[in-house]
Amino acid sequence: MGSAGAIDPARFLEFVGGSELAVVFVSVHPLHAFNEDVPERLRERGDEAAFGTIDLRDLVLGAGPALPRLAEELRSCGAPSAVGVAPGYWLFREGEVIAWASGLPSFGDGWALARSGLVGAIFFVATGRIGYLGRALRLAAADAAARRLADDFHAAAAAPRAQAGHADAGARAGAPGPEELSRAYELLGVPCTASDAEVARAWRRRVVEVHPDRAARDPVEFERRTRLAAELNRARDTIRAARGRERPRASA
Repeated sequence: MGSAGAIDPARFLEFVGGSELAVVFVSVHPLHAFNEDVPERLRERGDEAAFGTIDLRDLVLGAGPALPRLAEELRSCGAPSAVGVAPGYWLFREGEVIAWASGLPSFGDGWALARSGLVGAIFFVATGRIGYLGRALRLAAADAAARRLADDFHAAAAAPRAQAGHADAGARAGAPGPEELSRAYELLGVPCTASDAEVARAWRRRVVEVHPDRAARDPVEFERRTRLAAELNRARDTIRAARGRERPRASA
């Protein structure tokens, strides 16, 4: 798909964690295609990101234990909660979903579509080729949707982490005890003095290492890896919860 390559489901977490910003387009059908205007519009706003595409079915089957966390982060970004893992465009920062957009035209795009429709109608009258009208409307819809998405993603990427658009479920829970926190650091293999970025990198590395798909042919090992991956997710959330209580949140 041009500037956005297909993501191997087994390497999904590695892809979204490999760059500071990553945009993933989750498709539900071959006709549900990546909007090639999106990368250009984001670059115009000064945002450099890795771009990738993945089929919704492949994501659900390949994300493994990380799927509930992804679904929760998406819901906090305004994605349809009934769907769980929503199709559309996901913006990741250091492996965390911070924004979501459907990428579809909205009522706010009506003026841009009307102007392009007028241009297409003029060419249709002049040439008699109805294709000009349809092409003008398609291009206008894609450009308008890309501009709106780029504005939203740029704002999310520029926002302070506490305001990035996703709720920290762990921070809302009770404060973890000293033993639980110590165990969390031990599981991730980092000291308690590690920075937030170091904790995030350690979590991504460990989750990739123990991904259940690496042992798909061994039911016992698959189950062990599934449990371990879930423990790693809880360890990361425990550390985030503790640190969220230690430092005040940025004011709105």
